[in-house]
Amino acid sequence: MGLFNWIERKMFLGEVIHDFGPFSEELVGLAKIRTSALLCRRKGQMRLVFKQKYSALLAFGISYVRLDMNPDLLRKLREIDKVASKLV
Repeated sequence: MGLFNWIERKMFLGEVIHDFGPFSEELVGLAKIRTSALLCRRKGQMRLVFKQKYSALLAFGISYVRLDMNPDLLRKLREIDKVASKLV
């Protein structure tokens, strides 16, 4: 594991329980955006983390959306799955 990965896990993610891998990759102009999902544990709290990596010719960036795992979130995710499966 590289230095950046170590810093990322210590500061932002915590322990990665499961890496769901990239599920979206798109080109926006000259930039490439990759979105992935991770199930993490940080300070005893389970979190679903959406990670977006941006890369372009001379720049890059990463953003995180952290959602605390709780019964309400799980119910909403099931509801999203139910509605989306009817549309696809």
